[in-house]
Amino acid sequence: MRTDACAAAVVMLLSAAALAAPRVAEAAPLPWTLSGVTFEDGGKASGTFDFDAVTGAYSDVAIATTAGSSFAGATYSAALPSPISAPGQRIAVTTAALTDYTGAPALLLAFDQRLTGTGGTVPLTASASDGGSCLNSGCTNIGLDRDVSAGSVTAAAPVGVLASVPASVPEPGSLWVLGGGVLGLGLVRRRRKAA
Repeated sequence: MRTDACAAAVVMLLSAAALAAPRVAEAAPLPWTLSGVTFEDGGKASGTFDFDAVTGAYSDVAIATTAGSSFAGATYSAALPSPISAPGQRIAVTTAALTDYTGAPALLLAFDQRLTGTGGTVPLTASASDGGSCLNSGCTNIGLDRDVSAGSVTAAAPVGVLASVPASVPEPGSLWVLGGGVLGLGLVRRRRKAA
């Protein structure tokens, strides 16, 4: 009887510790800021967009480009759908969500690494990042007028997220629950043997 009470108390304490343990913040769209983005024709790009690492969706686009020698500046407020905007790999944006994008300004930004929900700085892949115009109604083909020559995107790590911990590592609270379950199972098996 005394062993059963101790086992129950240990399991309850471990469960309470699991609930009280600090948890990694739930994933939410993370704002990314363009930094030092320049085009070969002298134009520049600045602004932000949100990326949700769980759903792979881009939102809240607010990017502006300045005029250069080969392309006029534009303001971009909408992410184009896949396959042009690949989750975490590249974003293609245009001036607005339209039913026919033919002739609308478009900007394609490709990243050297996948964007995540933990933030950091990710360089742009200059050879794959371009500005131009949509050549068809779905904007699955972009006429490229100017190449990006340099730049990156940066996001601050969300509060409560440890950027150095890979997503596959369990949370401390999960480990407490697992340990408590194993301990409780061992005590139950011991009690059954004694009976």
